[in-house]
Amino acid sequence: MKLKPLKYLLIFMSLNCFGQNKEDVILKKYESFSLYYGFSGLGSNMGKKFPTLRIQGTKFIYTNEQNSSYGEPDLKPDTICLGTIRTSSIDSIINLVKDVKEKEIHKYNNCIMSGGIYNMNIKYMKHSVGYSMMNTFDWIPLRIVRILNPYLPTDEKIWATEELIKDEEKCK
Repeated sequence: MKLKPLKYLLIFMSLNCFGQNKEDVILKKYESFSLYYGFSGLGSNMGKKFPTLRIQGTKFIYTNEQNSSYGEPDLKPDTICLGTIRTSSIDSIINLVKDVKEKEIHKYNNCIMSGGIYNMNIKYMKHSVGYSMMNTFDWIPLRIVRILNPYLPTDEKIWATEELIKDEEKCK
């Protein structure tokens, strides 16, 4: 008699293992999603470590990395945090970029020669868009940062504001 409950438990467990549960099917939809955000210092910021975020599927890693240098980078990355992003946040990001026709968008604030370059690349299925923004930002990446920042530590948020965009517009 003691073996019967164990027998039924093993049968139940094996049935569960063969099929995909609903969560696995949902997450499979997001396997092709990836996002990269990084800041590369220029001028006096050259060679310093700055926040770098990599998202693959629903998992992310947030680090401080040396994304620019004179010669070979000589500083090892520091991990800030690891985490999981909600699928609803991924859907919001996809909705922001799905109608962007350009593959690469370059923006410059020529009034500032130091500072740095913000890079953001988003890929989902066959669609991809990359932003390279020197001492400025763009409205879509700014909205994406607003989606991502709640996942990051309070004192380590991605720094991007409307002021970066407005300063570039004033410079024209």
